[in-house]
Amino acid sequence: MEGKKRPDPPDGPLGGPAPEVFAVTDLERRTPDGKPVRGRLAVRVPRSEEGTEHFPPHLWVVPAEDASRGYELYETEGEAALLCRVEPVPGAGGERFRVKDELGTELGTVQRTPAAKRTVQHSWWIQQPGHGEAVARYHWAKPAAVEAGEDSGGRLFGGMLGAFTDPGAEGGEAVPFIRRPVTWEADNEMVLTAQQHTGYRSYRVHADWFDARLGFALALLRES
Repeated sequence: MEGKKRPDPPDGPLGGPAPEVFAVTDLERRTPDGKPVRGRLAVRVPRSEEGTEHFPPHLWVVPAEDASRGYELYETEGEAALLCRVEPVPGAGGERFRVKDELGTELGTVQRTPAAKRTVQHSWWIQQPGHGEAVARYHWAKPAAVEAGEDSGGRLFGGMLGAFTDPGAEGGEAVPFIRRPVTWEADNEMVLTAQQHTGYRSYRVHADWFDARLGFALALLRES
């Protein structure tokens, strides 16, 4: 089957040092009345200027030419500006992806938790050579939940877990469960966090040793 032709990255140099906070989204900005203005999917840097949200691109996302969930991240147009590739592992059923640099050296893997474990462990986790697995686990507590659940497609089902009835509340009043940032940890160290916002999720790298390109890959696989 012939795959779809991938778009070329737009002109213009991007890149630079990895941003402290990033998002993978097609959201470019919001108008003064809050309406989203969308463009191309990219690794973007959320900013607020005079109360208006802007999302300037940091890296362009280019889908693979075939129908796989492969991607390339570019700092600008042209092969010389390739930052990394995200490649599905054959035979893994879309559950495991290799992340490689521009020379083809493997940086690590992003993997998806089997469905049976998703009640206690987040769908996606990361393996960077030389370090423990970066995993986010669900911890349920009242009045807030560390992480709202995801269905098998990676979509939030906050409506199902958004509010519960506290038996101790007067009149059976419902106590809301608030979605806190998702936290990936490796070797008891915070590595990466993700926070839900209106219309997008932001990601923040915390560990100095963690390769931000793996964070870009995980966010891309979750959001695309």
